[in-house]
Amino acid sequence: MLWAAFYRRKRKNPAFAREMRMALEMGYGRLEMALPESAEPDHIRRRRGEPHEAHMVRLHAMHQASLQRAREAFDVAEAARRAAGRPSGFGPKILPPLPAPEQVTGWSRADPAKTPHHPERALFGGWRLGDLED
Repeated sequence: MLWAAFYRRKRKNPAFAREMRMALEMGYGRLEMALPESAEPDHIRRRRGEPHEAHMVRLHAMHQASLQRAREAFDVAEAARRAAGRPSGFGPKILPPLPAPEQVTGWSRADPAKTPHHPERALFGGWRLGDLED
């Protein structure tokens, strides 16, 4: 058994036993630190004697208040952005102009053995449809 070998090594090797003890202490410390973070905050918990419906209404009101604070923070940030004259990050993306169609070719000129692109046949990823069917 793997566990038996592990504990046998702990019994026979003091350095291994020390490292094992230190690793366990570190793990327990991390668990103790994570425990409060995983607990539900007091203001969210259902209060003693509070009906389920009232609890849901209270949680909804808290959520709406949180959304309102977020909206206000956004409005403040937007006003600061406008005052600084910076563009909005929500508008249409301005793309660079495309090259003229006569400058774009479907085939690489690096391989002179390739036949040039036929203008009446579509290319998909550098392949002619006819080549794929053959």
